Amino acid sequence: MKDPDTIPKSLWALTRPEWRGKAAIAKPLFGTTATHAAHLFHKWGDEESRRYFKALKENEVLIAAGNATVRDMVARGRLPLGLTDTDDVNGALEDGLPVGIIYPDSDTDKTLVIPNTLCLMKGAPRPEQGRKLMDYLLTRETEEYLNRERAAQIPLRRDAVSQNRVPALRDLPVEDTDWEKVADEMESTAAFIQNEFL
Repeated sequence: MKDPDTIPKSLWALTRPEWRGKAAIAKPLFGTTATHAAHLFHKWGDEESRRYFKALKENEVLIAAGNATVRDMVARGRLPLGLTDTDDVNGALEDGLPVGIIYPDSDTDKTLVIPNTLCLMKGAPRPEQGRKLMDYLLTRETEEYLNRERAAQIPLRRDAVSQNRVPALRDLPVEDTDWEKVADEMESTAAFIQNEFL
């Protein structure tokens, strides 16, 4: 994909005829792909989301076991395009594999950034130690360290410098997401995916 005009900028591009049978996604019942599917149902609503997934199916998008499998299919030249996570792509880049990253940035969608979660359980036996760990993980130094590692975690802090192939959060075209409402969509989205998409 050397011609910039052929590089898709939106998820809907995967439903176009020129991408028939040439793209892969991870099975959208687990992990970040399930979360992404629920996000689409929250953002677009049931009718539009169902139309999208049915269009993917009609366009023969390949359903892979997971994000790493999608990455490997693209890296090995089996397919020109796949939806996966930044940590998978960064690992391929570090290994010198012939891949690149496209961040969706169109009128219809931006890049979905799924946060890692950190919590202190109510009634935990050592809450002070838990708070110290949380404070440590959220320091600029720790976020920059996690960014430099193979998983290329995107720092939340605006003062953190992104040293990896993954841009800083402030430099990404990020989707605005209500995670509580996305969580509310998980069960019904999974039912649709299982019964009508897979």
